[in-house]
Amino acid sequence: MATIEKKKPCPNSICLPQGGTGQVCNGATLRINSLQDSRCPVNVQCIWAGQANVTLLLSKGRASNTTELILGAQPQDQAEVTLDNKVYDVLLQSVEPYPVSFGGLAWITYTDYNVQFGLWRVCHGAQSASRTCSTWSSSRNTVDSTTNAIIFAGQPGFIGAAQGLEITSIILYLIAGILIILGIIDLQKIPIEYMFIGAAALLFLTIIFLSAALGVMSVQGRNHHSGAYLDWAWWIGLLGLIITIICVILLIIFILDVYQKHPPKVQDNNNSNFNNSYPGQQQWNNFSPMTMGQFATPPPPAYFSYPSYNQWPAGQQVPQFYPNNQVQNPFVGYGGMTDSRLSPFLAAMARQQLNNMPPGQFY
Repeated sequence: MATIEKKKPCPNSICLPQGGTGQVCNGATLRINSLQDSRCPVNVQCIWAGQANVTLLLSKGRASNTTELILGAQPQDQAEVTLDNKVYDVLLQSVEPYPVSFGGLAWITYTDYNVQFGLWRVCHGAQSASRTCSTWSSSRNTVDSTTNAIIFAGQPGFIGAAQGLEITSIILYLIAGILIILGIIDLQKIPIEYMFIGAAALLFLTIIFLSAALGVMSVQGRNHHSGAYLDWAWWIGLLGLIITIICVILLIIFILDVYQKHPPKVQDNNNSNFNNSYPGQQQWNNFSPMTMGQFATPPPPAYFSYPSYNQWPAGQQVPQFYPNNQVQNPFVGYGGMTDSRLSPFLAAMARQQLNNMPPGQFY
C-alpha cells in the first residue's frame, strides 16, 4: 500500500489583495473572491477584526473550485480544494488590514486587504520527481506550529479499512484450509461432511469481506492512483473473489455427493453402528419373537429337465403355499423379507439332499 508523505509547501508564497489573482504550484491560479468579518451584517463588507471569512477560487485551465476559510485568533485554519483530480490544502497564514478605528461607523470600509496564504499538495510514493498525487483524505494529521506544515501521522482511513477487511479474509482462508485438510486426512473424529460444511461457510464469509474491501477501493477511484498500483491490487482481489465463489460451489456439490453415496449410519439395539450391506434395502430393528402358527412349507423348485421329478406322488395332498403367512424372520430369506432371491447356501443344501434321496421317495 502506498503511504502519504508530509505535504510540501510550494516554492513561492504570494500575497494578494482582495480580488487579485496569482500563479501558484503546477500552473494553478488562485483568486481571493471576498474577505469579510464573520460577524458582519448581511450585504455589508467589513474589515477583519479577529474573525475573517475568506473565499478563495482555485482554477487551472477550464477547471475551477471554490473554498471558504475562516480565520480565527490563530492563523492555522485550513481547507482542501480538489482541482483536476488533485487535492490542494490551503492554509491561511495571516491577514494584514489597514489601521482600524472602532469609533462610530468608521470600522465599516470598502477597501482591499492583503492576505498571505500557503498552498500544499497531497503526494504519495517515493521521493522522486515521478511521484503522483491522489485524492486520498485522512483525518490523522497535525499542523506544525513553526512551519505551518501538515504532517500525516498514519495512512488514510480508507486504506486502514481495506487492510482490516483483507486481514479478516486471510484468517478465514486459513481456518477453512485447516478444516479441508482435516477432512481429507479423516481422523475418524468428526465426519468429513461436517468439515467441508464448515469450510464452505467460512469461505462464504470470506466472499463478503473481499467484496467489501474491493468496494472501498473502487469508491476511492483506483484508476487515479497509478503510482500506488491500486488498479493491480483491485484486479488481483477480484480474481481471488471469483476463485473463492467457485470453491464454495464445488464444496457444496461435493457435500451433496457424499450424502448421496454414504447415507447416515443406523444403530441396532446394542447401540453399535453397522452399514447397509445392500443399498436401498430396509434395515430391521426390534424384531418380534417368532410364534408357531399355521405355516405351510413352500413347494420344492421345479426342474424342467426332469418331468418325473415334478410330479407329486399319487394319493398325497399337495401342500398349499401361502407366501403372506410365513414366519416374520428377516434372516430366513436371502437378504431379508424384501429380497425374493434364494439363498445360495440353502439352495445348495436342498440340491444335495435331493440327490441323496432314493428315486420316487419324498419326505
